[in-house]
Amino acid sequence: SLGAVMALAAGLAVVLWRQARLGRWSRERLTQAVSALMVLVAVGLAIRAVTRSDNQLNWEHFTAGRAAIWGAAWPYLVDGWLFGHGLGSWWMWADAYSEAKIGPSVTLQAHNEYLQLAFELGAVGLVLGLLSLVVLARRARHALESSDWPWVGVLAAVMVNALVSPPLHLPSHAVVALFAVARVSRYTLTPR
Repeated sequence: SLGAVMALAAGLAVVLWRQARLGRWSRERLTQAVSALMVLVAVGLAIRAVTRSDNQLNWEHFTAGRAAIWGAAWPYLVDGWLFGHGLGSWWMWADAYSEAKIGPSVTLQAHNEYLQLAFELGAVGLVLGLLSLVVLARRARHALESSDWPWVGVLAAVMVNALVSPPLHLPSHAVVALFAVARVSRYTLTPR
């Protein structure tokens, strides 16, 4: 799946950048090369997803049906844009959607953590979540220079995967992500 490939590539980019025992200029070039490779992989997957004879991208195939679910959720997201519909409301909406469209309970996760956060907690929750990620990213810069640098790769992989999967709603993934957050959060934003 595209999410797993991109998450792996994001984690790999952190590992390659950190492990390169080259000068700073070379690290930047290496990171750019890995990023370019990730884009090429994504483009390759998009090309493979083209299934119609008119060479138009079939988004339903490309997103494994998630685009239809996200589209169906959009009016509800707009309706509760400021404060959302409450924690757990995605499940109630998705259960009703699944029953009406395709059968019993298939879409209990949005397969996009950011969309689900906005649906449940609105713009307020999404802004607070994104601010938390900004603070975490700033701390991750300091963690890259420590023995905790692999946890930055784990966080990068989780955050990228969260665009198309529910990693924070899967207990085993969430525990690893929380441990990574704890390891990276211990670094202050200013040197001690």
